[in-house]
Amino acid sequence: MSAQLTGEQMEQLRSNLATSLEPLGKFKQQLVDTVGWFVMPGNFDNYTPYVQGETSALGLVILYALLVLALILVCGCGTLCCWHTNEKFKNPEAGQNPYRSQTPVCARCTWCNGMIYAMMMFFIGGLMVVISVPLSGLCLLMSDLDADLFTELQSSLELNVGAQGPMITEIVDRCVSVSAADRYHNQSSNLMDILKLENNGTSQSVREQVVTLAIQPVSDAFDEISAVLDKKPVRLSNVQELVKLRNILSATPISAMILPNVEQVRANTVYKDMTDRNYMSVALLTSMSCSNFDASNFLETDSQITGMDEMFSKLSAMGTPASSTCTATSKTQSMASCDSAQSTYVACQAANAFLTEQKNQLAASAVFKCSQFTNSLGAACDPKDMFKDASGEWHNICFNSDGELSIVEVSCNMADFQVYVQEFDQRLSNVFAYLDDMVASKLSAVNNGLRSVVTRNVLDPIYAVLDGFECDFMRTFYSGLLDGFCYQTTNGFRKLANGYVVSAIVALVITLAGFLVFRYSKDNQDDWDQRQKLAERQI
Repeated sequence: MSAQLTGEQMEQLRSNLATSLEPLGKFKQQLVDTVGWFVMPGNFDNYTPYVQGETSALGLVILYALLVLALILVCGCGTLCCWHTNEKFKNPEAGQNPYRSQTPVCARCTWCNGMIYAMMMFFIGGLMVVISVPLSGLCLLMSDLDADLFTELQSSLELNVGAQGPMITEIVDRCVSVSAADRYHNQSSNLMDILKLENNGTSQSVREQVVTLAIQPVSDAFDEISAVLDKKPVRLSNVQELVKLRNILSATPISAMILPNVEQVRANTVYKDMTDRNYMSVALLTSMSCSNFDASNFLETDSQITGMDEMFSKLSAMGTPASSTCTATSKTQSMASCDSAQSTYVACQAANAFLTEQKNQLAASAVFKCSQFTNSLGAACDPKDMFKDASGEWHNICFNSDGELSIVEVSCNMADFQVYVQEFDQRLSNVFAYLDDMVASKLSAVNNGLRSVVTRNVLDPIYAVLDGFECDFMRTFYSGLLDGFCYQTTNGFRKLANGYVVSAIVALVITLAGFLVFRYSKDNQDDWDQRQKLAERQI
């Protein structure tokens, strides 16, 4: 697991992820360049107060236009009423023009203001209609945007998207396009499944790359462990090397392994004479065992290790022995005197001193460590006393109350130490048999538990990261942009333009009516005045 999630594998995974995210970065930049002004703080949002809310300037402009139209309507309606019901005085004075002068004045006010208002509304409304045409075309492109249309736009607009063009096109089609949403209804919308990489000539998604490089090797490793556990694992107690070691410990007396330090003996001024003419050189190779020991059973040699009895037998021929006792518990071999008449006198004296001062003394006073463990009650515990009953339960296990091993030192002499070492055959046999049973009982729990820990703390977080790259939010954002910009803003802009044009037509109708009333009433007044002047001249 460490090899898959660190080092070269991790660098390769990081490099592949960086490569796969390049198309996403380019797509993001193109999206920001295209619609970023509308969504980035400090841009379009600074102008929204002018077009929405109770205090919007656009609302005041529309309200002002409606109020002016209402005033023109009121003025026009009043002009028509005056003209229709009260054009003349009921009882005009002699020589007074019977036509009221207020009627043409009101009519002139109506058609003059109506004409100005209609011209303004026709201009503003027409301009807005002209602007709404390309906006409507843009909305059609936005609503129909898919892979095919995006490819055509790249070609016609000469957009350079590089080698990542196909992936950017697929991102547009599967993550942004509203018209293509039903086409991918049952397919993944995760970017880790959409972005592709070349791996040994084969196109793989980023998810497949992560699974191949990081997750699958870990799962395969656990599968191998499970496969091994499904078979009967080798019991440690049956391993040949361990069996050989136990045999060596049981068959080898530790005293046969205690040999002199040849360099120190040769350097000693008293003991070095043992080697005079090689009379007692055998002492340099003599162990603490009484008898010779055949080491050919476990050492790659055919020689035997000389025992103290053979050494003392050779020494006895050089003088008069005092004691020849040599047992596992007692070693008192020594010479009463050496024959000074023989050439072996010097070697005899040195060998006797080495025997009595070193070997006998070591056998008598040497202190060894025959350490044991403590059990849960704090008492001494020896693994050689462990045993398993008929139900398979182990007893006399040497763990303290904390479930740990606690060593207690026990001093012993050479004889006890030799027995202690040879009993390691039974100790090792019990301990490894116990270990084999514990491993067999815990293997499944260890495998499942470790797999669960790795899955929960390593693999699941990786899957969570991969699953977190869903791109549905892009379509939601784009759908909201389409709804806000096209179905609301552009549609409302077009309806507002139409409203201005309609209001201009209404004002134009009122203007025409006001002009007709003005001409009719004014002509009546002028005609009466001319006739009155002509009558006065005739008189």
